[in-house]
Amino acid sequence: MCILISVAKTHIGKVRTNNEDCYLLKPPNLYVIADGMGGHSAGEVASKCAIEYINDNLALTDLKPESILDYLQAFTRRVNSQVYLLAQRDKQLSKMGTTLIIVYIKEGCLYYAHVGDSRLYICRQGILRQITTDHSLVVEMLKKGLITDAEAEHHPNKNVIMRAIGAQDDVEVDTGYI
Repeated sequence: MCILISVAKTHIGKVRTNNEDCYLLKPPNLYVIADGMGGHSAGEVASKCAIEYINDNLALTDLKPESILDYLQAFTRRVNSQVYLLAQRDKQLSKMGTTLIIVYIKEGCLYYAHVGDSRLYICRQGILRQITTDHSLVVEMLKKGLITDAEAEHHPNKNVIMRAIGAQDDVEVDTGYI
């Protein structure tokens, strides 16, 4: 028997003066987290725009399991386009962006789409395991062997995100399932 517990809580953090987090929970199947890019204009607008678009447009109910990942990838790219277009229309919103994780559960399988450095974890039998890989400069540097794990912990650019929703006209989306 599998028990799924979902909880959402946002926190302003230690540096920012406004909360750029947004989420959508529709148990038992849909869970979404968007975290506006701190330090960029209107991160809270980007995360809210992404969540609202997902809430209004995501249609997963009639999909067969073999087409869910393709759908999530294409849909996430549409979310990106919506946020990007909003930023292009208003100079005050230029360069806004958000991280995004969409989780959909169907027939005992967890499917996800991921952009940015918000993380997806799964806890099974008391063991917490990270599922997604951050799309950050420091992770890229680690992969290339340019820095060590110890250096990554305190790297001055550890907050630099390489992929975000709305930052460019298109985005590469990681998808997977468990």
